[in-house]
Amino acid sequence: MLFAYTLTWVTIMRKDAGVTLMEAMVVIAIVAVLAAIAIPNWLSWRTKAKINGVSTNLRGDMEMAKNRAIKENALVVIAFNTGTNSYQIFVDNGAGTPANANNYTLDAGEQIIKSQQLAPGVSLAISSGFAGNSTGFSPRGTAGKTGILLISSGGKQRQIILSSLGRITLQY
Repeated sequence: MLFAYTLTWVTIMRKDAGVTLMEAMVVIAIVAVLAAIAIPNWLSWRTKAKINGVSTNLRGDMEMAKNRAIKENALVVIAFNTGTNSYQIFVDNGAGTPANANNYTLDAGEQIIKSQQLAPGVSLAISSGFAGNSTGFSPRGTAGKTGILLISSGGKQRQIILSSLGRITLQY
């Protein structure tokens, strides 16, 4: 009996297989409405996640530079390039020419610790207190007081504040 019922149901389903044009249009309309609601929220989340990631990575790189300055007992410089939205971290010890030590400029022979390009859609702005768009950490971990502003293409901003004692703070 069960087999006969199953066979009948399969036969009925074969007759009604497929969807009508009206059913397909209703499904497409529902998907379009859901997409119209979801996509702007997703884009906003993506922009926020991108600038949060960039600011967290930059703060981490600055902490690493501070620790490296203490470890190597040397000046470690972070040189920002606002034109290319990138930065370099290097040990400014005058390795090639000792007379060039502590000049906040990458000279021949000085070790580059990291070169980083910011994510597309995030730009870099520098506040006052920089010597040629550079800041650095002394062998004691102290630094010049300064601020770095990161701006996303969606207008979201994050600021990284560097105190004279070497404290690095991320402000939302």
